[in-house]
Amino acid sequence: MVRLLLWSLLCFGVAGNLLAQMPPQCPSNNYPAADLCSDICIYCNFNGYSGSSAGYTSQTPPGGFCGTIENEQWLGFIAGASSATFTVTPSNCQNGNGLQIALYSSCTSSYIACNGGSSGNGNNPVSITASLTPGVNYYLLIDGFAGDVCNFTVTVTPPTAVQAPPIAPPGAIQGPATICPGGTVTFRIPPVNGAGAYEWNAPAGWLINGQAPPVTTNAPGGNVVTVTAGPTGGQICVRPFNSCNSGNQICRTINVQPIPPTNLPQAIVCNEDAPYTLPWGQQVSTSGTYQHTY
Repeated sequence: MVRLLLWSLLCFGVAGNLLAQMPPQCPSNNYPAADLCSDICIYCNFNGYSGSSAGYTSQTPPGGFCGTIENEQWLGFIAGASSATFTVTPSNCQNGNGLQIALYSSCTSSYIACNGGSSGNGNNPVSITASLTPGVNYYLLIDGFAGDVCNFTVTVTPPTAVQAPPIAPPGAIQGPATICPGGTVTFRIPPVNGAGAYEWNAPAGWLINGQAPPVTTNAPGGNVVTVTAGPTGGQICVRPFNSCNSGNQICRTINVQPIPPTNLPQAIVCNEDAPYTLPWGQQVSTSGTYQHTY
């Protein structure tokens, strides 16, 4: 006769999101573009931007470009629609070659769309069309073809595609109501319309995606986190936001306590049926009490 005793602890985990840092809001909607992508700011309404390719230096993006880079500049915006067409119209080009443009989702990602212009393109507009995720930041690169220096204006169709959207009310936090001390579990909220990131918070001694709270996670995907409980219970909270708008914070109280053992019923095994495979995979051939901790 084999007596089975299973100790069950709710202590499982999944891969977490990388920590994120949102670029700041631009001081105004006509603030000069950044020379370095790492210095980019986010325009809350990017419609009608005007600028010049003069005075910018050359740094080829880590994610590549569909041509060569000479004097690129970077402009950030928050997507307000699921797709958009970007048209840059140059004027007063010194060398008659015009401009080239590309769209990125980060300073290190590959381009989403790219128009490398052409020699002698002069004052002709260059355009790209791309799919977007509302609430998420995107980075537009504008560069002079063969280093040309031009004035330019940017138009976007539809105009709402580059206007920061409002943050929808977040849904309820989903996850277990009770965790064992040190247990690692997943918490989530439904994706929030207009959110570019989520700020998660928890009691002292807890970890969110392996880091001490508060922790910021980027959208899409940042609505799901891996939480490791501390020694005592408390509230886990989340606030959706983007670079221009902040949403409402919601919280949920989580209890932290050891989960009692689960006693499985006795198993009776005939001698000719040995060895017996226990529920956790171990094989035994003698009577006894067996336990396993998850």
